[in-house]
Amino acid sequence: MEEKVYTQKDLVSFGLYLLSEEREDLINCHPEFISSDEYIRFRKVHDADLANWENSDASLK
Repeated sequence: MEEKVYTQKDLVSFGLYLLSEEREDLINCHPEFISSDEYIRFRKVHDADLANWENSDASLK
C-alpha cells in the first residue's frame, strides 16, 4: 500500500466528508446495507471512506 502524507487541511476535509450527506447516501445505497446496522455503519470509518473522499470534490484543493 502506498504511504501518503496528509496535511491538516486534508484531515479536516476528510473529517467533514465523514459527517457529510454524500457519505450517508453512499452507505444507505450500499447493497449490503441493513437498516438495523445503520448506527454502527456510520460510526466506523472504512477504507472505502478514504477512497471515496479522495475521489470526491471535497478532497480537491
